[in-house]
Amino acid sequence: MNDLEKMNLMCQKNMDIKCSNNMVEARTAAGGGHVTMGVDKGTIVDICTSDDYYVVMYIVNKKQFDELP
Repeated sequence: MNDLEKMNLMCQKNMDIKCSNNMVEARTAAGGGHVTMGVDKGTIVDICTSDDYYVVMYIVNKKQFDELP
């Protein structure tokens, strides 16, 4: 099962999964770039005070994503 299938299953089972699309900053850098994303206060507390979460960023085609049912 790939990571997207796992995330889909987590959503179907109403498990603990969060998403944020609040881009704060994006800039180029040597060898690539830096992207800063914003999250709500509860999420920042979770990721800074617990080993229970991964920080993952998915980049999706906006038009295709928005056309999904």
